[in-house]
Amino acid sequence: MSSTSPSTKTTSKINYAMSPGQAVQGLYDYSTRTGMKQRDKASKPLNDKPYDGSSKGLTHFLSKLSHRALNSGWGSITKVQGHDIFNKYGLLNVQDAQIEALFRFQFDATGNRITTRDAQASWQMMTCLMNSCSSECLIRFATAAITMALCSYAF
Repeated sequence: MSSTSPSTKTTSKINYAMSPGQAVQGLYDYSTRTGMKQRDKASKPLNDKPYDGSSKGLTHFLSKLSHRALNSGWGSITKVQGHDIFNKYGLLNVQDAQIEALFRFQFDATGNRITTRDAQASWQMMTCLMNSCSSECLIRFATAAITMALCSYAF
């Protein structure tokens, strides 16, 4: 019986994650095929039928968006004041969300936006939302946002 030594194979370090979006550390590289596939998968519509903005479909819509956020690695942008937007959305207000958005979108001394992972994730989520909502829903939300902005300036 011959004596053999244990294998001394070297393996490259593997970034283990539950989904491809979670495996990426740092910026998404959209100049690569992998980066483009991740962006395309993250920003595709949540369902075949667009969300109409009804309260009846809200729970299902938020559940689908929450799963997309998890799979796409958007975790850091789904927190406002430490609360997860999918579970505590009734406790959050517009001002807190605006403060978080200003923190997420950073600018250099000349006013140019700095590309960050959070900014990329926010853009992916916005694209996903735009692709997942009906035009009527988007118009309704835009109108509500304008009304809220006008009301907040009145005080």
